Amino acid sequence: MVKNKADLIDKAKVEALIKKDRVIVYYGNSVLDVTDFKHPGPDKVLIDANGTDMKEDFDETGHSRFAKSLLTKYKIGSIKDNDMEELLVFTKEQ
Repeated sequence: MVKNKADLIDKAKVEALIKKDRVIVYYGNSVLDVTDFKHPGPDKVLIDANGTDMKEDFDETGHSRFAKSLLTKYKIGSIKDNDMEELLVFTKEQ
């Protein structure tokens, strides 16, 4: 686990988490491990979002302040832009 939530996580670490059946989503460049989060809406929402950037969908849904605060709680670090592009391709291939 990352000590400082602002720490950069390398692409290999994120790939390893996804391969370990962790539910990893991105909010922009933030990496969130939401494996243990119980979504109050449809159960499949986060599973279907695994390995994707959920920022646009999350923002358009109009989540509460509490829901937005959870972004910080589940953030495990940040990823560089060029790594993000490669991770999105990696996830599609899984």
